[in-house]
Amino acid sequence: MAASTHTTDIYTIFRKKPLSFDGIVFSGEHSKNPQKENGTPPIYHINIGNRSLELLEQKPGGVEAVVTGGFEGHSQSKALLHTKNSLASAKTNHRFSRGWTFVYLSSEYKWSVSAMSSKWTLTDVNKKVEVAFFKRSSLKLMQIGTLSIYHNNGTDMPIDPEFIALIVLTCKM
Repeated sequence: MAASTHTTDIYTIFRKKPLSFDGIVFSGEHSKNPQKENGTPPIYHINIGNRSLELLEQKPGGVEAVVTGGFEGHSQSKALLHTKNSLASAKTNHRFSRGWTFVYLSSEYKWSVSAMSSKWTLTDVNKKVEVAFFKRSSLKLMQIGTLSIYHNNGTDMPIDPEFIALIVLTCKM
């Protein structure tokens, strides 16, 4: 599954606090938190509670919810996610897996998480095309990793802001 990289958006995800599930997301590739380095605000805030999930977008006047939802079931292996214009469902790939599969606008997307590698791949299951990849950082306490999302890769996949927000959230979940 080769992905054409005509256009790639890159995001860096950091933890809000040490050992926290919550995250902050910056545009571009960064080795250190740009908010602490030069005051650059994050573009997204990710809040993950025991049962709730939300991705908030940083706006000039504050933050706005882009994706909200919650975990379902005793093992929290399913989630229902709401965007402004649609509903997406997600489930873990395997019982103890960190990868998620989600359905958005009738297409299924699956995170493939390798136990042997720090690179995760998001694939459009129907079209068998790579949509994004996530390179997990293992050496940095606060940095979680770098997410790259492909655009214009010869498919009609949605590249709207809600889809990008779902990719960012499911990568972090």
